[in-house]
Amino acid sequence: MTMSLAEGGVLSVGCKIGRRSAVLLLADFRGTVRQQLQITHAYPLPERIFTFLREGLADSRLLFPGRAHPHLRLSA
Repeated sequence: MTMSLAEGGVLSVGCKIGRRSAVLLLADFRGTVRQQLQITHAYPLPERIFTFLREGLADSRLLFPGRAHPHLRLSA
């Protein structure tokens, strides 16, 4: 019996904050990037980065309409 991983079985969120840009991505367990967001900035201010992360994580839920997300929690 051949077994494989379910594409949407496990999701991972990654964030890279650099000197000139920030990237937020959502990938499945197979490594397929489901969504990637990027912003550029002169320098990374905490308020702008946290807003980007909060809004980006909220948008990621749009990929799965009608499904609950018991492990995704957003806080200010």
